Amino acid sequence: LFAISQETKRLLSADICGVFLLDQDHMVMRDCTGNQTRNMAKIRLERGQGLAGRVFETGLHCVVDDYLTSDILTQENAELVRAERIRSALGVPLRVNKELIGVLQVWRRRKSTFTEADVRRILTLASLTAIAINNAKLYEDQKSVVEQLTVVNAKLQGQIDVIRESAELSDEVLEVLLDGDGLPAIARIA
Repeated sequence: LFAISQETKRLLSADICGVFLLDQDHMVMRDCTGNQTRNMAKIRLERGQGLAGRVFETGLHCVVDDYLTSDILTQENAELVRAERIRSALGVPLRVNKELIGVLQVWRRRKSTFTEADVRRILTLASLTAIAINNAKLYEDQKSVVEQLTVVNAKLQGQIDVIRESAELSDEVLEVLLDGDGLPAIARIA
């Protein structure tokens, strides 16, 4: 996520870039680069809150030229926006199999307008980001399954060892019985 944030920030000539991921019913900042305050990296938004919350609510990309005067954004985080000196912003959905998993967002501290080329560029980066996040999740899931299978395999191997020892003991007892050695020989084997 850090590398994605850095490259997105660079390619869009942005000052800040953040990756929000869906956590239950909130968008939670998972990586942020270029921020000047610690609170920026700790943002947790509900549907409709701020730009990422709007993307979360609508499922569509969103561009604002002046964050604090925008009619389409709520202003719960206005103090943070002022502290970071944010002017414009652009956010796009992160999707895996058409399911919204997060938001990739950039902010600029200068007065500027994000162009259609900027939107196309960040949409492409968002697709690659979603693929990378999904691959990381699949890898972690596979790693977890392998760990679980290793534990199950060890337990089964223990059970196989017990069954093998039991079969060997049964074979010895049967052999003694068939040889007619009687109870003292069986006690010796046990």
